[in-house]
Amino acid sequence: LTFAQQSAENIIIKENKEELKTKYVCDVCGYVYDFNIGDDVHGIKSTTSFKDLPEDWKCPICGVSKKQFTKIN
Repeated sequence: LTFAQQSAENIIIKENKEELKTKYVCDVCGYVYDFNIGDDVHGIKSTTSFKDLPEDWKCPICGVSKKQFTKIN
């Protein structure tokens, strides 16, 4: 690998590690989606990142779309 390729690979790994720690909160009801927990209501297993949730995924508490969630740390 070239230096540029290694640098790009390291950035991707760092971003993925950050995503693992990131939580998202529903702006309507306060439900928190946590990568480490997933969403049993919709059959989403733990280790599924928020960005990998299906586009039609809804908040398990109030039913709003992913677009109404805010990233938190």
